[in-house]
Amino acid sequence: MGSTNWRLNRFIRCGFALANLILLLLFAPVANAENFSRVFDLMAKSKYNAALNLLQKEHPQLDAEGEYLEGYCLMRNHQMAEAKPHFQKSVQLGYTPYSGWTPTKSFLDRIDRFEHLRPVKQPNPYIEIYAANSNWTNPILKELPKFSERARMIFGNVPKITFYILAQRRDFSTFYRDMFESSAEERWWNNGTGVSNVVVFSERDRNGNWSLFPGTARSCGDVLHEYGHALCDTIYGDNYLDHVPEWLNEGMADAVARPYYDELFLSTDALLRNFAKKNKPPEYEGLCHRLYASPDVGYAFGRLMVENLLAGDVRRVATIVSDSRAAQDFEKGIRSATGRSGRDAYDAVVKKYWK
Repeated sequence: MGSTNWRLNRFIRCGFALANLILLLLFAPVANAENFSRVFDLMAKSKYNAALNLLQKEHPQLDAEGEYLEGYCLMRNHQMAEAKPHFQKSVQLGYTPYSGWTPTKSFLDRIDRFEHLRPVKQPNPYIEIYAANSNWTNPILKELPKFSERARMIFGNVPKITFYILAQRRDFSTFYRDMFESSAEERWWNNGTGVSNVVVFSERDRNGNWSLFPGTARSCGDVLHEYGHALCDTIYGDNYLDHVPEWLNEGMADAVARPYYDELFLSTDALLRNFAKKNKPPEYEGLCHRLYASPDVGYAFGRLMVENLLAGDVRRVATIVSDSRAAQDFEKGIRSATGRSGRDAYDAVVKKYWK
């Protein structure tokens, strides 16, 4: 469920970043423009991890502008707590962003709201998680050792992913907007998300009811699903959501959460059998780029397509991500990791239900 609006948001951000780069080159002092030109080029392509690596490698002693740029990249990577000291230092050194750039105060105000809404940090050795003790959260906390074990079994050494679970929907909506610069309410089913470095979830849906019924296998599975999204996104790195086919993104997250999803996979079979009686199968390209227009069928296809590709070995999820990262092409990564293609998996599902 974690990525329905991200391609549009990434496109908009890329436009803003490119505009910022042009403004900088037009109005910034020549020395600074040359100093950070490669960083700006990466930022304009939404390659914030690469920009951070370049800043840390080539500019170990940051000036005021460099501090702002590092804070900016960390914000784009959803690392708000880590961004704060860089913005503060930039202010202390007297830096004022160029016209058209986000003012430093705006970032610091967002971080202040984030810190105010962020729940208490739980003393958990497995996964960093901020959440109040509640009937909803406590079963999740109990399952975290299994989440961590599952992640290590699939991916080996796993990156740090921080969980934030908000008890109140209004707090979740504000928290979500400040972290992601988009609305949590654009999709009716959006009660949580997992993207690079973070998982964010709400105990309540937009109507004030439980977003997931507490303590069930499905509720634990849905949180682990978002953790799967976050792991894949973080491990792949820059522009993951621009590159990954939507069926693969959702199907891999379901594969990570599979131990909690027996009922979901059983219902998937019934859903597609009933759908096939009256409808043609969705097109492959639609599952790649427009899956969320019909989420029930789209998720079902992605779930079974990835299951087909994995052939019983969930560790292939990690290989698909790493091979796709190396090739910067998911279709090549799928074939390298599994010996088959996305279309092969699609054809297998169609053949099963549209005989």
